[in-house]
Amino acid sequence: MTRQAAALDRAANDDEDPRWAQAVTSEADRRRALEGRPPLQPWWSTKTEPELHERARALGLLG
Repeated sequence: MTRQAAALDRAANDDEDPRWAQAVTSEADRRRALEGRPPLQPWWSTKTEPELHERARALGLLG
């Protein structure tokens, strides 16, 4: 499950610069902290295993 989530995360971000994505997330988390809200969660952390499996299949990550 962990490997599949990591592969999905990489596939979802193939077209963006990781430094840019980290900077955007850090800024959003900073603003959320000022408002007393929790930091953002990775998109895959709220998905069930079947949802992750379906996403992996849709991306052609399953062989």
